[in-house]
Amino acid sequence: MRQLPLTQYPKEQLEFLLSGISFIRTLKEDNPLEAELILGASHLYEADPGEQITTRGSQVDTLYFLLRGQLLVYPDEDVEDIAPVSIVSPGQVIGALELAADQPATGSVAVDETVGRALLLGVEHAVLGRGVMPGLIHPETKVSLLRLIANNARWRVDQYRSRYPDCPHASRMGEIPIALAQTQTNKQIESLVLQCTVIADLLRDWKNWLRQQDDDIPILRDFDNG
Repeated sequence: MRQLPLTQYPKEQLEFLLSGISFIRTLKEDNPLEAELILGASHLYEADPGEQITTRGSQVDTLYFLLRGQLLVYPDEDVEDIAPVSIVSPGQVIGALELAADQPATGSVAVDETVGRALLLGVEHAVLGRGVMPGLIHPETKVSLLRLIANNARWRVDQYRSRYPDCPHASRMGEIPIALAQTQTNKQIESLVLQCTVIADLLRDWKNWLRQQDDDIPILRDFDNG
């Protein structure tokens, strides 16, 4: 991927692209200084059609928000001879559970060749704080981000359960702990990280199961954490 400065794009065009990211949009409204901090530490990345962004089992050090194009998620390291299991659309994110759970990628992500180049906003995990580790952002901002990641990941698991009811992992939703409201911010972070870790483990097992299926797998069009 080619790394570009945010100044590569005219301000109005960049603002339009960023407006499609709910986390950034809300943060700019509620805490513009935090939004400025994150964007100041961010870069734009341009990826060619077919280019692989992440590889299953690899260490992911960047949270990517898709601004333009389309990404395909695969359950294996080799994306050449297998079908994708889900699609990532603009405004959605990859590398999220890897950030929250401090784990390797649960799947591989590549640019959809039929759509063209992809443009992504990348924020290094060190800025946000991987797992329970502190980052440069305020802990309250991290809680908001982790809650967004956990909610979307739970929804992802529910989508898998609805689509593949015969999968042996379909009955494991009860394993996911509830992130309880905490009076201390660090306790909230710990609770959300635990929830994300369990979900990441479940999604990894689910994708392993999908890898072994001989039948065509329907593609899920929604949020995916990669």
